[in-house]
Amino acid sequence: MRPQLTETEIADFRRRLCDVAERLFVERGVEGVTMRHIAERL
Repeated sequence: MRPQLTETEIADFRRRLCDVAERLFVERGVEGVTMRHIAERL
């Protein structure tokens, strides 16, 4: 069983995910980004 994440950990992850996605969208355009690309950068 995975440990429960705190609200802070969840918020930090969401912030990181959005930052990574935004950078990729700038680099590749929205159509050029997949979830796999985002996951590789996390």
